[in-house]
Amino acid sequence: MKREQLPPRDSWIRLAPGKAVTLDERLSKLWSQKTQEWREVRGNVLSACFELEYLLDNVLYEVFFHRADEAPSDKRADNEPIEIRVDPRTMRQLFDGLFLKSGVISFNRKIDILRNLLAEMRTLQDLVSSEIISKLNKIRDVRNRFAHYPVTFTPVGDSPNQELRASLVCTDKELILDDKFFEGYNPLFSSTFKEMEGFFKRLGANP
Repeated sequence: MKREQLPPRDSWIRLAPGKAVTLDERLSKLWSQKTQEWREVRGNVLSACFELEYLLDNVLYEVFFHRADEAPSDKRADNEPIEIRVDPRTMRQLFDGLFLKSGVISFNRKIDILRNLLAEMRTLQDLVSSEIISKLNKIRDVRNRFAHYPVTFTPVGDSPNQELRASLVCTDKELILDDKFFEGYNPLFSSTFKEMEGFFKRLGANP
């Protein structure tokens, strides 16, 4: 597989062999404007992925600690051993801090955990679609690409009316960031978030 050569920095203008660009006042202003716009887009994509990963954290917590927020009974038989009791909120904070948000476990690993849970716990399969893992992985892939690869501009058209086409240059392929790209990913983000939100609510509703 041919590996793409990465631009030296983000928002770079790339020229094909034999091509030229006239960096006049109009194009310089357009370059600056496009740079700002696509950095905002990158931030929006990463923010949306953060919200989805945070929702996945809540789903995993609910599976592992179902009904843990209910206050434990203080009643104890005389012959029952004394236990170290941990407040449910403290337990959640520990689970979040030491596991989910420790930096050791990645978004990819969390998806794998959910995949394994769905395989091992058949009752969970009734609460979410069979496509959820595939959808989460598609979003994880695009999140990683926006997080780690530069947006690059390619001049299109003839001088002095050239425009700048944005693309995400990755080592394995190049993604053209046009309307078609977002027409595919925007519904994916929306439907996946909605499904995960419903999954979380159904988990909480089940005894």
